[in-house]
Amino acid sequence: MYDEFDPTPDTTEVYVSYTIDWSDATSFYFNHTPVLPNQNMESFLDSLTIGTIFTAVNTIDSISYTYQVDFVTTNLTNVTRVDVTPINADASIPGNVNIAFTFYVAAGTSGTSGSSGTSGSSGSSGTSGSSGTSGSSGSSGTSGSSGSSGTSGSSGSSGSSGTSGTGFSAVTNPALTRILTSDGTPDGAIAESGYTFNGEVVTLYGSELIESAVGNSLSTGNHTIQEFSSSTGSSAFFDYVVIENGGSSRAGFVMAVWDSSDARYTDNSTPDLNGSTEGITFSVSSGGGVVRLSVTVTSGTWDVKTATRIIF
Repeated sequence: MYDEFDPTPDTTEVYVSYTIDWSDATSFYFNHTPVLPNQNMESFLDSLTIGTIFTAVNTIDSISYTYQVDFVTTNLTNVTRVDVTPINADASIPGNVNIAFTFYVAAGTSGTSGSSGTSGSSGSSGTSGSSGTSGSSGSSGTSGSSGSSGTSGSSGSSGSSGTSGTGFSAVTNPALTRILTSDGTPDGAIAESGYTFNGEVVTLYGSELIESAVGNSLSTGNHTIQEFSSSTGSSAFFDYVVIENGGSSRAGFVMAVWDSSDARYTDNSTPDLNGSTEGITFSVSSGGGVVRLSVTVTSGTWDVKTATRIIF
């Protein structure tokens, strides 16, 4: 049953956090008591991984809402909070009705290979060839007496150094900043066009670019943590942790989407640890061809660490 007013839903109920309607929903709060008996709802929800897809269907009018799991909070009393990103959610609010949920859990990794079977028995040996005729032996001379050993000579000078090894002697598709991978031969390599390092950033071309940034001892004011060209991509997840000198801290991620002149973002985070973290907030802006992740410090001194996934 959907409870649209209580973020700590009762038995068999679920609460949804949204701004306008379910198409911008950010979190689902599931009560641990299942509709069906003998089901461990809490263990199932706590085992959800980031990237899991699920669908909610209104059993009255069959309108569906599909989401991706971004974060799971398990330390709430009889409730599990699941932070989400809408994928294909109808722009509506279903009301206080029954909702059916279907989770599409990602497949596990492959198991280890079994041990090799025993070797087959060896084949029988072939027949031996015939022996050639022996030559006649010459007569042995008499052995002379052994002479006394001479004194040891002085050591000779060191020989010249050998030539240097060849290393990679053949590189396919060479170009500046490309990272080399083996082509499977002793001296050959491939310069990968989709895997580069420019002295500061490692880039793996495909559907995602990963970077990191650090800001230390940030005091009152505005501070740019990271910036890059707006043409690099169209959206990003800025994973972060902030730690204040007094020990207060929180972790979370800022979701952002932008064009050449504007940006929209949402900050999702854990509850505060060891005191309030209200003294630091994040923002994302776009303008002049540059996207910036910034923090505003109103109190305290903070260390900020981020890992950025840019989607393009």
